[in-house]
Formats: sequence, structure tokens, C-alpha cells
Amino acid sequence: EEGTHIGASFAVNDDLSLSIDRSTSDRDTQSVDEETTSYQAAYTMGSMTVKAHLTKADNVGYSSTATDENKALAVSFSF
Repeated sequence: EEGTHIGASFAVNDDLSLSIDRSTSDRDTQSVDEETTSYQAAYTMGSMTVKAHLTKADNVGYSSTATDENKALAVSFSF
């Protein structure tokens, strides 16, 4: 099994950061590659942080008809 992962992040300013990740997994015994793309954002304001991500996977489990998508939003506070 062989995999490739690449990601990039960018701090827009002291409060906002954005990133993207791309992964590909190749198994010799399968005819398709499993591919995942994820987008993330985080915003900090004082002691509060808001984070979000969207992740989409194609060919999950090396099946050409299987896809998966996840979304999340989180808010955290520090005291």
C-alpha cells in the first residue's frame, strides 16, 4: 500500500487561518485509489475559537461507488 499526502495552510491574520489537505491511498490489489480532500478554517477572538471543516472521501474502502462526506463546526472557550 502506498499513500501520498499534501497540505497547505495560510494564516490570513492573527485570528484567522485556513488550510487544505489532499490524500491519496493506492493499494496494488485494487483498481481504484482512495482519495480524500479536507478544508479547514479556524477563527480566534479573545478566548473564543470557532473551527470548521469539510472533508470528502471518494472510493472509500477502494470501492468505486463509495463516497463519504463529513462536516463539523466547533466552538470553544478558554477561561
